[in-house]
Amino acid sequence: MIWGSVILILQLIAFRVLDFMLKELPKRIENDERAAAIFLAMTKFAIAALNAAAVSG
Repeated sequence: MIWGSVILILQLIAFRVLDFMLKELPKRIENDERAAAIFLAMTKFAIAALNAAAVSG
């Protein structure tokens, strides 16, 4: 239970860091820029995979 909360917080931090690094990321996604949406999705997937590997040992 606690690991799920930790991973959720890490995912949210990762989104905020990406949002800070790539200015106006939500606006770019709303403007149908697929590259921004794909980059965000793949980055979140990569971070989730790293978190899962770290938690599972």
